[in-house]
Amino acid sequence: MPFSLKDVLTGKVNSSLIKNRIILIGVGASSAGDIFLTPLSEMPGVIIHAQMVSQILSAVLDGRPLLQVLPFWSEVVWVLSWSCVGGTIARCFQTIVPWGLTTGAALMSLYGFCYYLLIQGYWIPLVPSVLALGMTGGSVVVFRFQQINSNDSIGILFDF
Repeated sequence: MPFSLKDVLTGKVNSSLIKNRIILIGVGASSAGDIFLTPLSEMPGVIIHAQMVSQILSAVLDGRPLLQVLPFWSEVVWVLSWSCVGGTIARCFQTIVPWGLTTGAALMSLYGFCYYLLIQGYWIPLVPSVLALGMTGGSVVVFRFQQINSNDSIGILFDF
């Protein structure tokens, strides 16, 4: 609940409202220059500090884990692994139905695993992994289609 400093100093604020509370002092006006760009919007610094305090208190009082990230090289290996999965799936299946079902199952597994790790407190890159899996699989399919058409051989990439 925001109060002005003048109200606190003049005694207009009931002391029971601020007793045993965390007090953050800051400026919320955009003209103060304490504005930070966040993914959602611009926020005053005091609001960002309030969010940090809230997260720390929630971790301590509610037992919620703080988010951790993997080292950069681990994230690269993670994304490359899903790229290899997408390429392998596209290479192994000759018809569109098993390829689509297997790719869908891989995407659902990836989503489920990332969600499970998020609940455990780990932030794993989901979107780059999905893009790597899909783009590599799609590239293999396009390459195989061009290879079949360039050889003028009789063959169908995908049977419906």
